[in-house]
Amino acid sequence: MAPRAFANPLTKEAVGVVKIPKGRGSLALYDGSGQQVKADAYIAGGRFSPDMASPAKQIGTPGTMSNAITVGSYDWNRSFNYQGRPVQVTPQGKPLTIGALSSYSNPGFSRNGAVKPEIVAPGEFYYAPYAKLLDHNGVHIYNPKTNPTGHIPDTSGNYMLFNGTSAATPYTAGIIALIFQKRPTLTLGQIRELLKKYASQDSFTAALPNPAWGYGKLDIAAVRRILSAI
Repeated sequence: MAPRAFANPLTKEAVGVVKIPKGRGSLALYDGSGQQVKADAYIAGGRFSPDMASPAKQIGTPGTMSNAITVGSYDWNRSFNYQGRPVQVTPQGKPLTIGALSSYSNPGFSRNGAVKPEIVAPGEFYYAPYAKLLDHNGVHIYNPKTNPTGHIPDTSGNYMLFNGTSAATPYTAGIIALIFQKRPTLTLGQIRELLKKYASQDSFTAALPNPAWGYGKLDIAAVRRILSAI
């Protein structure tokens, strides 16, 4: 099948999609300039040769947009109350390291070198409301006995665990709402600068900015510094 090319509607970058048959193979890219070119390639449903693979530049759209404040996730809670007793959460059987980058938090930078993510916020784990939804047979959709991949409720039956960059991002949005509450006239650029300037650095983040942590952690210490500065 011929490759499909288009301009990313958000970033306006050129994108080419190529379907490759199963098995080992290679791909060569050329343009009309006659000069050596560099391209970033991403593979779905396969893997690159180890000498070609890199864990960098995994931030996708819309997080790569210049106007987006892109948020990563770090581990901050591993406690859960299940069947009347406290337990430690171990995703994929691996214990969480509180304060460390979440295993699913993709590294940057962006392909054009911009610092992405800008900030990393608490994302793993939260207590969230347990949706008591029923399917057409009246069976609880999230019943772990009938849906092993579903969420497990806590002892009360009203809450479940929630995590992801999808959890770290609304946390960040809430902090930004508090910032606007204190000073509604701030611009997007000023919000971004506050996050960059007052983000926390520790032994997990190491030197900043970097592809994994951006400008640092949006922990409670960083939030207090931001709110005190405006």
